[in-house]
Amino acid sequence: MAGQRRRRIDERRDPGDIPAPEADSESLTRGAVSAMLDEVLVAAHGARRAVTVVVAEARGGVATIPPSLGDVVRPHVRDTDLVWPTGPRAVTLVLVDADGPSGEVAVARIRGEVTARARLGIALGRATAAPGIQGGDLIDLATANLLGLKP
Repeated sequence: MAGQRRRRIDERRDPGDIPAPEADSESLTRGAVSAMLDEVLVAAHGARRAVTVVVAEARGGVATIPPSLGDVVRPHVRDTDLVWPTGPRAVTLVLVDADGPSGEVAVARIRGEVTARARLGIALGRATAAPGIQGGDLIDLATANLLGLKP
């Protein structure tokens, strides 16, 4: 035997190959998040990688909300995941390499950690990208999940 054949999944690119557009401001518009998400989705689809979008909103009185929900959530996601602030009480997370089942586990973990450590009520909605979906549509699905609506 000349050498062992590698499985196709072993040849997958490492997480650093997915572009990570950085937020230029403290709060991004829906259009800006949608455009940045489109870039990530194209790269992830080309690399055959799963992407799950999570929309998070802080719940509770104004006095309990920290200056940036992104600062509260960031320690509880992986370095390869993206955190984009979308308002003083809201953030959009892009979980790279998280398909439907693992995305659900990540959402539960984030909710538990943020609630326990930051003592902050948080509502989370998630949606996993299907091939060819646009960023805006994925955000709409995650928001509908957050609100408990059926798409």
